[in-house]
Amino acid sequence: MHSDDLLSLGKPVLDHLEELKIFYLIGCAYQDQRRSLRDIAREFSNRDCQGRLAEGMPTSASKLSVVIAELERQVFGPFFKSEFFSLLEFPQGRGKSAVLSEMGQQAWQLTRQFLNDYYELPEW
Repeated sequence: MHSDDLLSLGKPVLDHLEELKIFYLIGCAYQDQRRSLRDIAREFSNRDCQGRLAEGMPTSASKLSVVIAELERQVFGPFFKSEFFSLLEFPQGRGKSAVLSEMGQQAWQLTRQFLNDYYELPEW
């Protein structure tokens, strides 16, 4: 996979650029040992992430979930040609801490490469 592959989706990718930046930061937080969307949301509210994104940074787990669901439907579902996948998995069951799924990790790597190639990576 290459960032050009993601760009080939065209308008859906460009329409969701802010969400892709947020997803990139979510992945960075997981890489930095955050264990749940709740921990990540708390981190986002404590860091100076607000000024980094035009739309503002979601600071609750539910709002981060909305961003992820939107990317699943509008960007990564079409990209992976699958309606039935999730960027997150819940290894201990629903209601427990979510982590990036295998496809979520691939999507994060692709997002990182895409933003690095065509835009600017938000600072983590």
